[in-house]
Amino acid sequence: ENLYLDERLYANNLINVNLGSERISIEEKLIEIGHDKDHTIIADSAEKKSIIELRQKGFNVRSAHKYPGSIKEGLKLLLSYNIIITNRSTNLKKEFENYLYKIDRNDKIIPEPIDAHNHLIDPIRYVLLMKGRLWQ
Repeated sequence: ENLYLDERLYANNLINVNLGSERISIEEKLIEIGHDKDHTIIADSAEKKSIIELRQKGFNVRSAHKYPGSIKEGLKLLLSYNIIITNRSTNLKKEFENYLYKIDRNDKIIPEPIDAHNHLIDPIRYVLLMKGRLWQ
């Protein structure tokens, strides 16, 4: 089964919603790329305040279901697909090229990912883990 990935938004230091600040908000970036508020956004469950603020602005935001073992399970799911990344997805390509697993003192790869180069890979995992809950 193919999994098509297209990077639409990649930005740092954004605030959630614009309340008159000079800083750019996630809300503004989503509107700028033409995000339809009816489409579901899967957000990191650790970002409860962000989820609440975006919901208050009318975005359909769902909290990712994370649990012990969900990183490994999500990566296993991700790697079960034939992954196709669009040409414009430069940050996503870099993440896949630089994603690393831990190595023990004998230089043996441990099946535990290093928490780096995963700003886009993590939300892909969230969506795949929630796929059955969202689209039955």
